[in-house]
Amino acid sequence: SSTHELDHDMHPALIVQPTGDEDVIAAVKYAKVNKIAVAVKSGWHQYSGAASTSGANILIDMKPTYKEVGKDLKVLDQTTDKSFVYCSVSFSLGELNGFLKQNSLFIPHGQCEHVHVGGHAQTGGYGQLGRSFGLLGDHVREIRFVDHNAELKTIDTSSDPDLFKAILGGSPGNFGIITHYTLEVHRDSDYNFKSVGGQGPHGLRAVWWYNKATLKALLTKVAEMADNPDFPRNYDLCVSVLSSDFSIKDLVPEMDGVMKRDHPEIYGLDGMPRWPATIILYAQW
Repeated sequence: SSTHELDHDMHPALIVQPTGDEDVIAAVKYAKVNKIAVAVKSGWHQYSGAASTSGANILIDMKPTYKEVGKDLKVLDQTTDKSFVYCSVSFSLGELNGFLKQNSLFIPHGQCEHVHVGGHAQTGGYGQLGRSFGLLGDHVREIRFVDHNAELKTIDTSSDPDLFKAILGGSPGNFGIITHYTLEVHRDSDYNFKSVGGQGPHGLRAVWWYNKATLKALLTKVAEMADNPDFPRNYDLCVSVLSSDFSIKDLVPEMDGVMKRDHPEIYGLDGMPRWPATIILYAQW
């Protein structure tokens, strides 16, 4: 989705949904021969509109291309002190996170589960755990992609450091069409903190109706935490402001029953809530 759909004209002449490497390569070859542009999308969260194109150009939709668990999403051989996961750009953060959870692994990433791995890592991969674990992009060890000459390559910081860093500092489609990443991931077993009874990471979530004073107080706490060099590095705090158009029931499903009981007046005839704008606080340690 993008707020620039109208003013940027995001309607290409052709949308290609590849079924594998051969289709991606064929699309790039066709574009090169005919001197037309290619845009790439997977999760469709490039809000400036760069994940689409217009005119006689091609949009390559990678969302359905590499979706086979065990092949396109798998745990690689683990060394004694490190673990790695091979993941395609066709998986969302929610899907990746679910897979990691099943294997007692985790990696820092953003909060929106529908964002896909490809573009998220290319633009840094900022998320709530950034303070203690860094960015998703920091955990990329190899990049598999089709370049502008329609050649399939796998690079790392040793084989092509300049291109590797350029891809992770760019945005979708600038230097090639990424198919897969090799990610270094963290093991749950390495983070069983004694301070919480050896039970591993914890988290909490709190919700307030929006008002300026509450937001200011919460952001002040975040600033104080950031400015305090003695504040524990294993503690992360995130404040999100949601408009009244956002479906809070989808994000915090347990609120629905509470609100029906305590505030039935906010529910319309269609049974849907008309909640006011809210502030969500997330904390993890």
